[in-house]
Amino acid sequence: MTTRNRSTADGAFRKAAWFWFALVVCMVLASGVAEASKPRAGDAEPDEQEALETDPWESFNEKMFRFNHEVLDRYFLKPVAKAWDLVLPDPVQRNLRNAVDNTNFVTRLVNSLAQGKFGGAGRVLARVSINTTIGLGGLLMWPEPGLALRGAMRIPARPWGSMG
Repeated sequence: MTTRNRSTADGAFRKAAWFWFALVVCMVLASGVAEASKPRAGDAEPDEQEALETDPWESFNEKMFRFNHEVLDRYFLKPVAKAWDLVLPDPVQRNLRNAVDNTNFVTRLVNSLAQGKFGGAGRVLARVSINTTIGLGGLLMWPEPGLALRGAMRIPARPWGSMG
């Protein structure tokens, strides 16, 4: 690349950088103006302040929270969890966890496809096929080191990050 071409490319880059910088500054200033034009809770009259802070579901939410915390959690979920831990041995718990994990393959498959990782999607599909057929619906996870099918998990927010 010659010196003249390099300086032209640098100039174009600088113009683009200034454009984006100016655009971001304008957006920040515009959001500040929009935020300043909103009424603040301290500026309103007491009656208006209560109207701004009113939650139409507040009484229902408070009753539901109390029921969940004091009744459902204490008298149902905690005893079931303790009985689960006491009655079922660890291998059975692990196998049931594997079967439930096997049902989540659709999410992993869609995430791999959305990220454009078709090899990963193929591994997820192969893994779930093997674990569903040979592994009795996913109850047994077969050792798959030769197939490299372990760890085909995908984080749901990853597709958006991989798209830029």
